[in-house]
Amino acid sequence: MEKENAFEFLNFTNEEAVEALAEVEKKNARDGRICLCGHPNKRHEFVRDRAVCKAAKQQCPCSEIRLVLKVDNARPFLRKTTGGGPFHALSQGMASAHAAGIGMEWLVEMKCDRCQEERRLSPVPVNEVGTELSGPSEYNALVCDECRRNM
Repeated sequence: MEKENAFEFLNFTNEEAVEALAEVEKKNARDGRICLCGHPNKRHEFVRDRAVCKAAKQQCPCSEIRLVLKVDNARPFLRKTTGGGPFHALSQGMASAHAAGIGMEWLVEMKCDRCQEERRLSPVPVNEVGTELSGPSEYNALVCDECRRNM
């Protein structure tokens, strides 16, 4: 096969195609940030000034993007919340990522969303007044055991 300039038949140059490729790759770059709802940041978008989370086949009711974790690979973070603590989608994703040897780093201070004390925390789905729920919610919080018992 003779080496010829394949771009001579197109109405743009190789340089323009390379620039376009760089722009596309930048848009598709992996974003390893995870929202408190437990789903990758890339699964969130804004529709009429409101956050919408489209995690896997179902839509997550999350209505606020709060990026709390950075991971090397976000694939394990497509779980469903079935409660607080270890039953939260964030916890399930972390367990799966840990088992796969995926690196994780917190992006937030480990302070309880309620008492603002530095403590060990659990992600919990809550309603608009802060009561813990047993399934996915518009709102999620990182709370300490003491505050969680008093919810």
